[in-house]
Amino acid sequence: MNNQLADLGERVKARLDAIKDPITGKGLFTSGRVTGLEARTDGKVSFTIEVPKDVAELYTPVRDCAEDAARGVDGVTNVIA
Repeated sequence: MNNQLADLGERVKARLDAIKDPITGKGLFTSGRVTGLEARTDGKVSFTIEVPKDVAELYTPVRDCAEDAARGVDGVTNVIA
């Protein structure tokens, strides 16, 4: 992985960790909710937010916020969560 790509991934990670997990109150990364973060050289970013099935509806706005936050990172062209 080149340095620019690693930097993009770290910037996305930081933005996602600024979003609070509604259950733990910690950042999404710190709480372990975000898995499979992939940042590609063409600016496409993808990740999964893993949550307990019984509270999945609680995380719909969190997912939307996470996608918006990732889109706001310079160099990101497309986001799929």
